[in-house]
Amino acid sequence: KQVEAYLTRFNKITISQHGFRYGSSTESSTIEYVQFVNERLDSGDHVVSILFGLTRAFDMVHKSFVSDKLNSLGIRGCINKWVVSYLDCRKIMVRVNDVYSKEFNIDLGTPQGS
Repeated sequence: KQVEAYLTRFNKITISQHGFRYGSSTESSTIEYVQFVNERLDSGDHVVSILFGLTRAFDMVHKSFVSDKLNSLGIRGCINKWVVSYLDCRKIMVRVNDVYSKEFNIDLGTPQGS
């Protein structure tokens, strides 16, 4: 909440961004988009859209990108280090039935639900 408050207070995120903003979601983004398209069509305009599906985008995020992005937004010091440490030194192990794999280091991505 403190990071969101900082980003909002200093206009670091636009009002058109729906992710990571209280009261906004992919659903609110879709509703806003559909309303915009309908308004344009109702006024006789043509609408062309290019949509991208970023499947598993958060699985490809590298911690250095996160740190650099936070720095560019003015989020430095302890909070930046805390976020990066949350993404650092993660390991996984796969279990199929009762057989476990060896541990693997995870260098990319964010934990689910984070």
